[in-house]
Order: sequence, then structure tokens, then C-alpha cells
Amino acid sequence: MQLKLETLKEKCEVHFNAKVDGDEWKAAQDRALNELALNVTVKGFRKGKAPLAQAIKYINPNQVLEKAADKAVQKAYVELSKEDSVVPFLQPELVVNEFTKDVFSFTFVIVTSPVIELGEYKGITIEKKPVRVLKADVENELNSIALKNAELVVAENNYEAKKNDTVVIDFKGFIDGKEFEGGEAKDYELELGSNTFIPGFEDQLIGSKTNEDRKVEIQFPENYVAGFAGKKAIFEVHVNAVKEKRIPAIDDDFAKDLDIEGVDNLEQLTAHVKEQLKDRKTKQADHERLEELLTKILDGATFTCHDKLLKKDSERIIKDFSNRLEQQGLSIDDYLNMSKKTMADLENEAKEESLKNSKRAFMFEKVAELENLNVTSEEVDAKLTEIAKQYNATLDDLKKQLGNQLGSFTYNLKQEKVIDFLKANNNL
Repeated sequence: MQLKLETLKEKCEVHFNAKVDGDEWKAAQDRALNELALNVTVKGFRKGKAPLAQAIKYINPNQVLEKAADKAVQKAYVELSKEDSVVPFLQPELVVNEFTKDVFSFTFVIVTSPVIELGEYKGITIEKKPVRVLKADVENELNSIALKNAELVVAENNYEAKKNDTVVIDFKGFIDGKEFEGGEAKDYELELGSNTFIPGFEDQLIGSKTNEDRKVEIQFPENYVAGFAGKKAIFEVHVNAVKEKRIPAIDDDFAKDLDIEGVDNLEQLTAHVKEQLKDRKTKQADHERLEELLTKILDGATFTCHDKLLKKDSERIIKDFSNRLEQQGLSIDDYLNMSKKTMADLENEAKEESLKNSKRAFMFEKVAELENLNVTSEEVDAKLTEIAKQYNATLDDLKKQLGNQLGSFTYNLKQEKVIDFLKANNNL
């Protein structure tokens, strides 16, 4: 058997070429014929005992070639496994080049690991912008806290529902005078202004009262799900109750009722909120600078990755996206219709996301390799012990719970170590 290894670095691909011909290929076919003859029954002879000249009449010549080819492929694969320089990243693909009685040649196409070459990854300066908390930021946060602490109180019968109030309704929807599936509900609690329903629906219930009947006319958006897009609908709505949202006044009593340590009045609450906002904005700014640093490192790197890897990961991304849509009662076709995109657009987006994710992952691995940033089993155990204490568990218990995810946990620790290194060796 003639064997030849061909490396295509620019594609992250290796070709392991094999060829069998001449006497060797003839001998392989003879062995295959003899093996097949052992399973042939000829009248007057026990199974496998008939002379080859008679047994051959019952054997398909194509079977002989196929069996000989299988043996040759197995032999070549064994030889391939001995090649230490070849580390398949995906299952090798068998490509048959020529297959006749005279010659059998084939190639194992092997996808190898992506390759990344880094440019500068140390000594990079990222501008640090001052973090400011404006008076309006504090006021908005206080209003948000007040809104979260609002009470819903069943209103009097003559009370007219306002924005942010909740109406408890029965409704039934009709398109072209006919009820449609999914257009009916009983005792549905709808917050007016939440934009939960089709645009225009909630607005038409502002001013409604308990026990009032209303007809709500809407038009489904043009980018809505198939079967409804652009159609007009009428909903018969009965208001069972109106719940008024009573937002507390932002004063000393409100501040004290929040039961925050060290906060007894509005002045202290304002200072507390301002500090929280500053901390939140500081963390966000730190994260944005880190992302800017990673982007600069990646922009200066060269990355080579096989298309099959990107395709496989892109398919995973689309499948995950499809599963999330299904949880919302939508299909891929619904999404494409609503977003005015094609399947090709979605595939391109998934491929770009896959390339970005792969490039970043291999960048982390390359920095770890260059800087010898490994994670020891002792470090893993120390971190797991720290987590276990928080849940009153033992190290062994936590390891059992993690199971196969222990590898991912170790990988994440390694990524954290690389990030810490990059933060320490660049000007953020």
C-alpha cells in the first residue's frame, strides 16, 4: 500500500492518501473472495466447503471489491493512527478517488485544530473615561424602586383605569367574523402600558371600568407570525376588575420602609442609591474596557479555521436559537417572516458568531500557552471547596454534582486566569 501525507496548513486540513494496485490489490481481492466463499452454500457441499471454482458462481464481484476495499481502508486507518503529527479535530472523512479491479485509491480528509497567531497582547493602553452619576440617574433609580414597591389595589367600580394599572379581563378575538385559535382568555391580568399585547390593544382599555364591555380593534403588524400578519382583528373584552397601582411617595418613610442597613431617611437612601449606581457604572466601564482590549488583540491576530468547524458550530447556534423560539411558541419561519430575513441571512449571522467565538476561545488558549497559564488540580479543588462551603456541601458532593461539567469548570478557571493576566499586563 502506497501512503502519502499531505498537509494543507492554509485550510487546517491534512490529506492521508492511500493507493493499492497491482499484485497487492489482486491479492486483497483473492483474500476477500476466499472469505466470502466461506459463507456460500453449494448443493452437495457443506457451507463453506465447496470448491472455490463452484462457490464463485454465487458471489457478486462487487461484493469482492467492497470487502477488499474495507480491509484496505481499515489497514490505512491503523497507519494513520500511528501518525503522531496528525491530530484530528473532527472524525476523518473518507473520499474514494478511484475504485476498479485494477486499482483502489482513497484519501482520509482530516480537519485539524484551528490556528491563531497573536500580534500584540501586552502593553496595550485603553483609555479610561471618568464614571459620572448624574442627578437624573439617581432620580430615575428612586422612581424605579418606588415602582417596584407599588401596591396593586382593587379599585372602586367607577374608577377609570390608567396607564400602569392592571385590568383583569375576559376576551375573545375575531378575524373576518370568525374566532381564531389563541385569541381567547379568562381572568387575564394585563398591565396597561406594559406593551404585552399587540400595539393599540392596551391603549383602548385606558379609561375602562369594572364590569364594562369594550370592543378593541387592532391590526396585526406586517412582520407578525404567518397567518396573522397585516390582518385586522376585533376583540370582545369584558373588564372583570381594575387594580390601581399605588406608587409610594419617595420620602423619609419610604426610605425607612425599604429596610436597608444604614438607611433611615431619604437623604441616606439617595446617597446609597448614588453609590450603588457608581459601583454599577464602574463595573460596566471596566467590562467595556476589557472588551475593547480583547477586540484589539483579536484584530491584530491571524486566525485560520476549517469551514467544516464553522458550519458545524453554526448549525448548533441555529438549533439553539430555534429551541428558544419554540419556547416562545414561534418557529424559524415565523422569525424570518417577522424579521424580514432569509435563511441564508440567518446562516451567515450564525457563521459570523461562530467565527467570533472560535477566534476568541483560541486566543485565550494561545495566551495561556505562551504564558504558561495552567490550572492545577489543587487550584480546582480550592475553588470548588470555596463554593461548597457556601452551600454547606463537601468537595466530593460538589464534584459528583458537576460530573461531566468538571472539565468546563476547569476551562472557565483557566479563562479567568488569562483575563487576570491580560488585565495586569495592559493599561486599562
